[in-house]
Amino acid sequence: MKDGSGTRRAGRQTEGWASRSWSGLARPPALSRAAWAWEFWRRNPRFVSALAGIRPLFQEGEPIGRFRVFSAPELAGIGGSACLYASSASEDAVHADIVWHPDIYASVLKAVAIAAPIRGRPPLRLAELPLDGVVIRSGGIQHLLVRDRQHSLQLCISGSDLRHPVHLFPEPEAGPLRGAPLRSWYQLLELERHASLHPLHLQQPRSAARLLQVLTALDGWRAGVAHRQIAVALFGAARVAREWRDPHDCLRDSVRRAIARGRQLSEAGYQRILATQRL
Repeated sequence: MKDGSGTRRAGRQTEGWASRSWSGLARPPALSRAAWAWEFWRRNPRFVSALAGIRPLFQEGEPIGRFRVFSAPELAGIGGSACLYASSASEDAVHADIVWHPDIYASVLKAVAIAAPIRGRPPLRLAELPLDGVVIRSGGIQHLLVRDRQHSLQLCISGSDLRHPVHLFPEPEAGPLRGAPLRSWYQLLELERHASLHPLHLQQPRSAARLLQVLTALDGWRAGVAHRQIAVALFGAARVAREWRDPHDCLRDSVRRAIARGRQLSEAGYQRILATQRL
């Protein structure tokens, strides 16, 4: 069944749809590329179902300080996605632990851990960090996620065990650092020296304002909200009152495009956000 604005109703609850997670905010929050990708991907029903089925394969071990540790016999993208691990699809990007595939997420720093002491450089002592995160062990690789609310750093580490103090160096085979991996290297140095993730290196997409609009439109569409109501959330009630019945249908087309873009990002388009090297 369709209403006069061309959107479906299906009898679903629509109240509060624009306040879900980040959608409906007046300005975009300071989220990284990985966080925006997660907000779209966690709205995919196929992923939600696949995540519920695969979680039992992750065996939790003894934590390292505030870091939860899991082992998995084999890591593959959950539901054929770029996501290797996620704590819960119901958690937003600030609260969820998400580990992305290192060959798809451009900001993952591939590193080698060495336990030997190095004069003049403090080692990384994961057990002493006042931050949260996870370590996923699989196939001799340690996938490390360090989080400080919307700041995060992900590393793909070979070599020494992170339960002990280690020095981390970029993997030589990865080639020269540039773009997003270089910023992750700066983040790692900040982490080693000051036990923090400096916001200077937070990798925010330049299109954050557009992503927020698209996310709001997607949530409205998923809740069965009329297109005109979505337009009010995106452009304000005054502008919609003036222009909604404009014969050129500019606002209506903008809503349709935002919904279509949101659906595309929640299917596979989120991977393009992850893969971007330039900031």
